[in-house]
Amino acid sequence: NNDIWCSVDGDVDRIVFYKVISTASPLIDDASIKLFDGDRLTCLVVKYLKRVTVNLSLNIGAVQTGYANGASTRYLEDVLKVRVLCTKTGVKYLHEAASKFDVGVYFEANGHGSVVFSPYVLKLLTFDYKDERLKAEVKILKNIVKLCNEYVGCAVADMLLCLVAVDEIGWDGVEEFYADLVSSTTKFFVADKNLVECNGDE
Repeated sequence: NNDIWCSVDGDVDRIVFYKVISTASPLIDDASIKLFDGDRLTCLVVKYLKRVTVNLSLNIGAVQTGYANGASTRYLEDVLKVRVLCTKTGVKYLHEAASKFDVGVYFEANGHGSVVFSPYVLKLLTFDYKDERLKAEVKILKNIVKLCNEYVGCAVADMLLCLVAVDEIGWDGVEEFYADLVSSTTKFFVADKNLVECNGDE
């Protein structure tokens, strides 16, 4: 069937969505699923925000870590035309970087993330607009700000935001954003690990 499921972690600050595609039951061990991880959720939220704030001309950006699938980064930059920053692993680093945008969207691949709104955006929401298009966009954005828990990340708030966004875009659209690049993990042995120094984005 076409049911979409979601799972959260123990302290409910990470979320992923998925669709079971090979069996009627998601409880069967060999079930094949289509995963909508944090990378796809970033793309979904950014696309939705750009669509509903087109006349506000906001600087919307995304933040990822080195664990993000490169196809998602390419989609954000080349298709959605937003700036993408890469930080160390850990939401405190992503949150700090997201604060550099008018609206910063960040999700680690594991589904831990949120949306950050700048003081400039929050001030915009207090104005009285005559233009009907701006008035409509501000109304939507006000509701999004109320929905998001931008300080700690909340899987329930993120779930609701994603459901609002997908109501506009559709799960098929999310699935078709990009094809994941294949990844592999390799271990290299060095004589002295203290000679290896990582840069800011690892």
